[in-house]
Amino acid sequence: MPFDIGSADTNRVVIVFVGTELDSGVSLSGITVDGKNCTKITEAYNPDGNGNQTEAWYIDEDVLTTSNGSVTVAIVGGSSDWSLSPQLYTGVDQSGPIGSAINDTETVGPKITTLTSITVSANDLVASVAANGTASSPFGTPTPPLVRDLVTNPPASTSWGTTSAILSAGGSLTFTDDIGTGPLRASFCVVAFTPNCPSSSSSSSSSSVSSSSSSSSISVSSSSSSTTPGTVVYGHDTGTEEDFVEDISGNWTGNNISISGSGDNETLTLHCPSACATNLTWYLGSGSAQIIIDKYQTGQGTLTSIEYKTGTTKVAAEAASWQIYNGTNFNSLGWVVVRLCRE
Repeated sequence: MPFDIGSADTNRVVIVFVGTELDSGVSLSGITVDGKNCTKITEAYNPDGNGNQTEAWYIDEDVLTTSNGSVTVAIVGGSSDWSLSPQLYTGVDQSGPIGSAINDTETVGPKITTLTSITVSANDLVASVAANGTASSPFGTPTPPLVRDLVTNPPASTSWGTTSAILSAGGSLTFTDDIGTGPLRASFCVVAFTPNCPSSSSSSSSSSVSSSSSSSSISVSSSSSSTTPGTVVYGHDTGTEEDFVEDISGNWTGNNISISGSGDNETLTLHCPSACATNLTWYLGSGSAQIIIDKYQTGQGTLTSIEYKTGTTKVAAEAASWQIYNGTNFNSLGWVVVRLCRE
C-alpha cells in the first residue's frame, strides 16, 4: 500500500500494525517500507476459534535514511488476508522501543483487553492495535486517554482498531481497550517509544578564578564548602590541575538528573525533557572566575544554560539571584553556586 513517510532527517519512526484471522498462527516473515526491512516489536496470537493475530513492527530514520514522501509499505509472507496500518511519527528517539506488551487470552465478551507491564514517562509515545473476532463489535474508549486512529473491518471477520498518544504523565500504567461485546477471541498489542530529546551529560565541571589576567582553573564542587579557597574539579580524579578533586555524587543535586560511574568516568546526566543540577556552595575566592564543562572528557548533548550565584559569604551566595554565565568569565565575590540546565 502507498504511504507518505514524510521528510528525511526528522527522527522518524514508522510503526506498522498488522492483523489477521484467516492466517492466524502464522507470523509474517517481514514488512518493508520503501523496500527497507522493518523490525518486529511484538505479536499477540489468540488461538480461540479461528484464531486472531496482531503484530507490531517498526522502522526508524537510521534505516529509512533518504527515503521520503509516498512509498510502498508491503508485507512479506503470510498466505491469506492481512490488515495493514502504518503510522508515521517524527521527533522520536532512534534507539528503538522502550517497551511492549500483549494480551491474547480473552475468549468471551465483553472484550476489555488490559495490559499492565509497560513503565513509561511523561512525553513518551504509546501506540496500540486491538482486534476482536466479531466484525460488528464496537470499540469503546481506550485508557489512558489515547486517540483512536483507525477503526475498520478487515478482510477477515474481525473488528480492528489502532490508537496512539503522547502521554502527559508517566509511571507503571495500565492500558485498556474496550473492543466490543461479541463472544469471540481478542488480541491486543501496545508499544512505547521515547521522544528524541537526548539527555545532556557532563563528565567534569570546572571553573577558574584569579586576581590577575592569568587565571588558574577551578572545577566547581558540590561538596560542603572548604575554609580555604581554591580550584576544584568534579567527576575526574587523575591528571587534574585543580586544587581540590570532588565526586559529582553527593555534591550535585537536582530534578530529573542521574549520576553514574566513578573515578575518571563519573557522569552527571540531565534527562529529557527538562532538568537542572546544582552544586553545593563552594569557597572559590574573589576575582575573575570561569566555569568549564567537560574539561577532561567530552560529554553529550547541549546545555540550555549555565548559571551562577556569588556572594561574600556562603549565606549571601545562596540568597543571591541566579545569573547567566556568559561563557567567558564572571566576577566571583568569594562563594559560588553553579547550576546547569537543559530545557
